[in-house]
Amino acid sequence: MLQANRLFRISKELQKEISWIICYALTDPRLKILMTVVKVKISCDLNYSKVYISILENDKNLSPKSIILILQKSSNYIRYLLAKRIRLRVIPVLQFIYDNSYIKGIKISNLINKCLNS
Repeated sequence: MLQANRLFRISKELQKEISWIICYALTDPRLKILMTVVKVKISCDLNYSKVYISILENDKNLSPKSIILILQKSSNYIRYLLAKRIRLRVIPVLQFIYDNSYIKGIKISNLINKCLNS
């Protein structure tokens, strides 16, 4: 029980810090779009983590796959910045995954509204 609570608190802290790093510390102009860190899943030994990214505003020149690839290439730098901001013995290896559940939710909500209004 205590381990699960600790993992939850660490994942929420990582989510907050990774979001801040992506918004303010990365200087790549291709990443100046509206995106959010939806969720961070951490392994039990804190060595690996999956970071789920939702892209809310997309530039037509970049696909979500290419944005995730850019983030994956800069994951070592993000880990370096995380080590400066968070006191953990081991900073987990980051794997970025595209999460389109927000987009699907908006589409379903629009379809429901369209059915109710007609």
